[in-house]
Amino acid sequence: MIKDKLFTSEQIKEVEEVAKKMNIFEIALYFKLNIESFKRIRKAQPELESALQRGLQHRDDKIFTEEELLEVEELAKTNNADNVSKHFNIKLHHFAALKRSQPELAKAYQRGVKQRRYGAFHVGRRTNTTKLDQLSKLIKITETTLNMSLKDICPQQALSKYKEMKKVEKECRLYQELREMRDAGL
Repeated sequence: MIKDKLFTSEQIKEVEEVAKKMNIFEIALYFKLNIESFKRIRKAQPELESALQRGLQHRDDKIFTEEELLEVEELAKTNNADNVSKHFNIKLHHFAALKRSQPELAKAYQRGVKQRRYGAFHVGRRTNTTKLDQLSKLIKITETTLNMSLKDICPQQALSKYKEMKKVEKECRLYQELREMRDAGL
């Protein structure tokens, strides 16, 4: 077994600073060590372990500033909680705990989520409508269908009109997708 070098006091201070931004694996790579060597050195040097824990604890006790809250809101429009937490170098479960302990963070994230566009996570399905607009469109289709069935027509006529309406809807959707692909240059 190769004897591991111990960290100097300057390197221990650097570990504490680096731990505020990186995880343990990244810290080991930062100091050009593999994870096993880094673990052995941490066991051999208690002051290194305490500096590492102070740095990691600082990251968990993060208080979001007004600028960061605006950034969270902006990121939440197009990203999920995992990606937002990664942007701030925080693990997802810590981000969730921070949202519970900081109501203004939870509100900023929720404001961003509410401003999401429908289909923002689906490639090729981007639209300019919000989820609420999409839901109201579905309600309108349902109301049209309901009004059609309330008229004095036989069930076969209602079914044929419904199928015709769905066929027209599908054609419109296909033409819209073709237009979007043409505009995107695909």
